[in-house]
Amino acid sequence: MKNDDMDRWLSKDPGIVPSSGFVLSVMDAVRSEASTPPPLRFPWKLAVPGFVAAIVIIGFVLWTGLVQALHTAGDSQSTIAVPSAVLWTALALLTTLASLLFSMRLAGPKA
Repeated sequence: MKNDDMDRWLSKDPGIVPSSGFVLSVMDAVRSEASTPPPLRFPWKLAVPGFVAAIVIIGFVLWTGLVQALHTAGDSQSTIAVPSAVLWTALALLTTLASLLFSMRLAGPKA
């Protein structure tokens, strides 16, 4: 097949005529799509601090558990149970306070 043959075949295009109503249905669909608002985007910039905090907390929990397991592996009795409870309570209170302050800052009036 040569380029001249292809050009000749393509030049004999009889022209395509759309069926009646096709143009109107396509234009109605285009207008409908144009009139709908775009979908809301997820606020990733606001979610990233939460993800980072969750990763840090999970890492802290795993690290503390590993250290505690290694520490209690040599002891027959666990002597760090009470300080651990105090540490977890303080961590929970600080995390709650931080999330409360962060959410109040986000939801507060914009200046």
